[in-house]
Amino acid sequence: MLSEFYITTEDFEQELKDCGRDLAQWENVHHIQRHRMSDLGQDMLSFRESFLRAHINATMWVVDDTNEVARGLNDPMPKWEDLWAYLSGNTNLPSEAKQAVEAHLEAGRQKVERMVRRQKSRAGIRSQESAWELKAAYKAYFFFIRAFQDACYGVLLNLSGATPGAYSSMRKGIEKKVSPIYEKVAAIPGYVDWFKVFKQKRDQIKLGVNFSLCGPQWDVGVGFNRITPEGGLVVDASPDGNKFRLGDLVASFQYCTALLRVIKRDIPRSNNALNPDAPNDGPSVS
Repeated sequence: MLSEFYITTEDFEQELKDCGRDLAQWENVHHIQRHRMSDLGQDMLSFRESFLRAHINATMWVVDDTNEVARGLNDPMPKWEDLWAYLSGNTNLPSEAKQAVEAHLEAGRQKVERMVRRQKSRAGIRSQESAWELKAAYKAYFFFIRAFQDACYGVLLNLSGATPGAYSSMRKGIEKKVSPIYEKVAAIPGYVDWFKVFKQKRDQIKLGVNFSLCGPQWDVGVGFNRITPEGGLVVDASPDGNKFRLGDLVASFQYCTALLRVIKRDIPRSNNALNPDAPNDGPSVS
């Protein structure tokens, strides 16, 4: 998935560059709209390496955490009835059974001591820090990508001859089905549904919802925690819970790339394309 992330962001980078070049050659798009879209796109790209470092680092520590928990799981277990009898104070256990129980309890004690020591060590601290770093990286991308949608919406408004207002947004354009922009973005397969779900997740972050890391360890992502009215914390660990992984981020970049292609197709090939009364500066044909 790391390779897919790089390939997808490179596609986005090329479309952003091409789109910015074409918009710069067409004078009817306000430079603020053009630069806003370009700058937010560059923010998304500039954050790429920081995000991947956080993702790789967190994955490494999740694997280490998993290995620590698995220590001793394959050690031989005494019989349950022997363990129960020993803990109940039965002194008549056979010597071999008693030794097996005591060895098991000693191994458990050592495991707990190691877990406590690791939690207080630099290893435990870095494990916790890596989780916070990845959660912060995902939050940052939610805000970058969501803002990029509004910037693209402003450019699309300009291209249709309208002027974006202070509160123009892709959300309003989709909810009100503003023509002709709604028809253009709705033509991107899956875009409208993706936007609504992505915005809902971003809004949860705005309200202060935090993340927890979720596995499996080969596909580490973030799960959205839920705060109950009573102040409790709900972490959904189900396979179809409210989660976001690297694959979801790749899909988000792909939708952003598709949106740039819509904008690029909408850019007139010359300044007089939308103004038939303008002089034709092209070559004359005799």
